[in-house]
Amino acid sequence: MNVVRFEGKVAWRPQAGSQVAFLSCPIFECLYEGTRGGGKTECLLMDFAKEVGKGYGAAWAGILFRKTYKQLSDVIAKIKKLFKMLFDHKKCKFNATDCSWNWDTGERLLLRHFDKKDDYYNYHGHEYSWLAFEELCSWASSDPLVKMISTVRCSRPGVPMRVRCTTN
Repeated sequence: MNVVRFEGKVAWRPQAGSQVAFLSCPIFECLYEGTRGGGKTECLLMDFAKEVGKGYGAAWAGILFRKTYKQLSDVIAKIKKLFKMLFDHKKCKFNATDCSWNWDTGERLLLRHFDKKDDYYNYHGHEYSWLAFEELCSWASSDPLVKMISTVRCSRPGVPMRVRCTTN
């Protein structure tokens, strides 16, 4: 993924090096670490967005976690700015009540918090093709990530599945 075009113009271009490597990583699990302000969140969001519109429809379902709901506000602000550049606002809508992005073609990205051990049971049995943990160092252990990996599956063949995380 070199550039993302919107209405014929370059809307987003990954930074050479770590962003390009992260977006092209073929491995199921990938961790993107770096300093604050280096574009990790934006790159993480682009990893989801690059599969939208490829014909996967509802099978391309993602979930992105922060430790607390309040921490999601920064992610929501970044995603609104980024998705406004990338997608037609009539075809891609943010549902503030559900804290989700929904496309008219069926793709969906949920933004959620995972604070307590039992939060996993809110998602047990769910099916996601894309799982992300933003600021993985916020959690005291890898338990939330390890548990949630069990939800990364898809009943439709050919849909990419991956786990992506960021950390400082």
